[in-house]
Amino acid sequence: VNVILIFDACRSATIGMGADGIRKVSEYLEAKRNGEILMVASSKGQEALEFTEIGHGLFTHTLLSGLYGLADRNNDGVIKGFEISAFLEEQVATQSRNKQFPFIDFNDYKSSTFAIVDPEAKAAISKSTAAAGNVDVIAAVSSTQPAAQGRSASASPEFIKLEEEFHKALAAGRLTKPENGSALHWYNKLLTTDPTNERLDLIKLDLAAALLSAAQQVLLNDISGIRLYTRINPANPGERRNGYNLRYYSDALLLLQQYTTLTKSKLDEETECLQSYLMARDLIINSIGLKQEEEKALEQKARQVLENALAKCGSKAYIHFAAGQTLGFALENQQRARALFRKASQLAPNWSFPYNSIGQSFRLAKQLDSAVFYYQKAIKLNPLDVFPVTGMGYIHYNKAEYEKALGYFLQAYRKDTLQIESIALVADCYRLVGKTDQFLAWLKRGVRLDKTYPDWYENLGRYYQFNRQMPDSAVYFYRQAIKMNPYIGYLYRRVAEVQNSTGDFESAMNSALQAIELDPSDAFAYSTLAFSYEKQQLNELALENFDKAIELAPSQAGFAVDKGYHLYRIGKYQEAFDVLQKSNVRNAYTTQVMAESCLILGKLADA
Repeated sequence: VNVILIFDACRSATIGMGADGIRKVSEYLEAKRNGEILMVASSKGQEALEFTEIGHGLFTHTLLSGLYGLADRNNDGVIKGFEISAFLEEQVATQSRNKQFPFIDFNDYKSSTFAIVDPEAKAAISKSTAAAGNVDVIAAVSSTQPAAQGRSASASPEFIKLEEEFHKALAAGRLTKPENGSALHWYNKLLTTDPTNERLDLIKLDLAAALLSAAQQVLLNDISGIRLYTRINPANPGERRNGYNLRYYSDALLLLQQYTTLTKSKLDEETECLQSYLMARDLIINSIGLKQEEEKALEQKARQVLENALAKCGSKAYIHFAAGQTLGFALENQQRARALFRKASQLAPNWSFPYNSIGQSFRLAKQLDSAVFYYQKAIKLNPLDVFPVTGMGYIHYNKAEYEKALGYFLQAYRKDTLQIESIALVADCYRLVGKTDQFLAWLKRGVRLDKTYPDWYENLGRYYQFNRQMPDSAVYFYRQAIKMNPYIGYLYRRVAEVQNSTGDFESAMNSALQAIELDPSDAFAYSTLAFSYEKQQLNELALENFDKAIELAPSQAGFAVDKGYHLYRIGKYQEAFDVLQKSNVRNAYTTQVMAESCLILGKLADA
């Protein structure tokens, strides 16, 4: 980087304001070359807010705070271009209540080092920020407005005190909760105290802007990769299932509802699109871990919302992205999913999520070279996004390359230490490579974040089932996972597998039937049930269930092998030979069973 240009001035994104020097700068910027970075405080037509309370402009204040260390999101002691860029765009918009949006052009230097963090300076600025709270810039603007713009000089001491409480709640982000301490609560108190006071107009506008901004922030979080719905705040967890905060999107929808109630106005097109997105995401998140018919019903509603949104909001990349996840992935229609993700990437070429999802689609289709290409493109666009890194880990995990997978999952965890999925995957890889101490340590780390997440207990069940061969402990932890979410079918199948291994075939049969009831597409559950029937000499039922497993997963040759062994054990030697030969599985045992079947059938040469 040769030149860094920083402008903190009103309407600085347009630069040219008449003065000769500014005009020359404007002409120079239009021909801006590589090696130059441009950072301007506001977009066209916007004011660059400036307040005596913080000593200079909001943009400068935020830039300095970021360089002191607050922009160091991954805590590696280095602030990269993409970190300071994301910090400025997010914080300036948030602190100005969406009244000011900076313009930042880093060219090809997003991954370049922008600053080295001084730990003492970072600690000091963090402490100062925590003590002072975020500057309420809209309140600061309002306080400088003359009475003619809506503020009356006359207000009772009670009104002034209530107004102070309102602004405290607003600054703290307590918009609608708790019921007796939120900004909405104090606004209603102000209304009843002095309904004719001219201050109420601006107070209402402040609250409406904050409600809309908070709802928009949920979308911005998703777009920037924060994905807060997977992060559980122990102080306010809400209703949660499978590690997801089920209130995350529905709370945002309530904010929009409060906004429309407050302003008594219809939603504009932009906000309608936001509402559609939030509704679809809320339905999908709340469908996770339900009974299959309930899950499908909610998914169907989400699909309808997004089909309608595509017709109305076709220019919104995030609508195409959500539609790809719901209309493509949910229906296992990978081609449509990829088409929608590609449209999202065309509308927002610098957004990493569509590329990550295209990579995921190719991974599910086992086209791994294409998957790696798109994952790497997503990582290049947003090095902080954990999901393409996790996707790269899954590629190696599914190939049983657990050490390589572990490296990627650890990378994902370092990018977001509150991402529960990463912790569960790291723990499982440590189990699979036989590092018990690390496995247990990572599970404890996950439980501290959210003890209701079923994967912790499932992983312990696997550990005691496969690593320690302690069936009673395995069943105990699988049942703990089932307590957390009783609608995960494969957990019952895990219990059935352990019960089969201990000779408790009747209990295994009942557990496998529960698994099938919850997930009729689980081929492994039918295979497990067939084994239980075989051991109880219910041979016809066993064959029926082996056949069902093969029908559901024809590419899983192991099911055909199991059926062949069963046919051999019940004396159907010709059928056993035919099934095993067709399976194309050749190992010592299958070859031996085929040879013995030929001997019994008198086919000595084949034997």
